[in-house]
Amino acid sequence: MLERDLELISGNFFELELPKSKRYLLKYFKTDIQRQFIRYYLIFGTAKYFVQHTGCYCQIRWRQLMLVKYKTLEKALKQARKNMNFNLITLIESGKFKLAKYNRGEYNDQKDIDI
Repeated sequence: MLERDLELISGNFFELELPKSKRYLLKYFKTDIQRQFIRYYLIFGTAKYFVQHTGCYCQIRWRQLMLVKYKTLEKALKQARKNMNFNLITLIESGKFKLAKYNRGEYNDQKDIDI
């Protein structure tokens, strides 16, 4: 808890680079506010005080949508790794995984993912 407080006070999370295993997220979150949101969420584990701590204004609904997008990508990648589906892993990490297409059930490998 103390480390999170120090990160907040110092403001280092604004320029923090994502871990190598999470850099694929930058292909899905392209605007500054989206990238700030991902950095903030990965450090603090919640989006509750995102607006107050960063000064980046966005409505609650927008934060919820970004969080759903992040969690869907993470869960899909975890399932693909678990099932050793290398085509899907490559698709997700390259930034070509289409969430809307996935939600409609149009991926051939979708049976491997349980979201």
